Amino acid sequence: MNNIHSLMATVDGKHTAFTLQDHMDFAEKFIAYTGLSKSKTLTINQENIQSLTIAINNTDYYFLQFPESVKFALSRPINKNLFLDGDEFSTHKKDFLLSLKDIQSIKKDLQLRHLVNSFIYTCQMSISCTLDAFGSPNKARKKNGSYFENLIREVVRTCGVENSHYVEKVKLDNSKDAFSFEYDIVFQKDGERKAIGQIKTSTKDHLDKIFLDKLFFQKCSKNEIPFVAIVLNDVQRTQMKKVSTTFLPGHYRAYSVYLTPLSGVYYVDMASSAKPFAESIHTLDQLLVEDMWKF
Repeated sequence: MNNIHSLMATVDGKHTAFTLQDHMDFAEKFIAYTGLSKSKTLTINQENIQSLTIAINNTDYYFLQFPESVKFALSRPINKNLFLDGDEFSTHKKDFLLSLKDIQSIKKDLQLRHLVNSFIYTCQMSISCTLDAFGSPNKARKKNGSYFENLIREVVRTCGVENSHYVEKVKLDNSKDAFSFEYDIVFQKDGERKAIGQIKTSTKDHLDKIFLDKLFFQKCSKNEIPFVAIVLNDVQRTQMKKVSTTFLPGHYRAYSVYLTPLSGVYYVDMASSAKPFAESIHTLDQLLVEDMWKF
């Protein structure tokens, strides 16, 4: 039987390279542990979860408070419109996998496109919230990022697009020195690099680096290929159980104009403050269903 400590032990392992099935299996265990149901209103298993609290300033988000055995740790904000309950997950997991296998065929099916985003969100947030139970933000941040990178690469691979994590060493002109340039995902076709992506759980503390990464790539490479960012969400918990966005519209606009524009930014959970940038910022299904096939 699942308990919070067995779930924590799973995500605290040395290896974050889950298969897609591993991600789905863990999400099912986490959902079963919480007892989350959305049949009428949000409910939980109160023998396992201390409480569920709706965010005061945004009813689309809620928090889970874990039991006394983990010092009543509080989860990050969870989007109720994306996180699936047990019935939804078990009913639609076959639809999710079939959609990935023929992802371009769901272009006009908005319901299936939303389902794809929801499954990816649920898989990742199950891990994210379990990591929150440790009460160690630094530990949660590092492992969460590794799991999310792995999940995205697994999803893209299941869709039929070759990809990998890649570290490239770049030699400096007129010098023996070199520096390493790391790409979270490289989209490939027949062994040829078609696009580069950086995968982040949030743009907080990362937005400027994403743009600088593209700028460095442009300076160091002779190839003009798309450079994208894939982001889980940009929402954080504040005091009094409120939520706030961490996306900075002014910075995004300035970096796009004065540094270099990105080829696209793709959110699993779209930041409300990012929605005005509809020409360049999209939900993740746009990348999976349409854009990555144009690379």
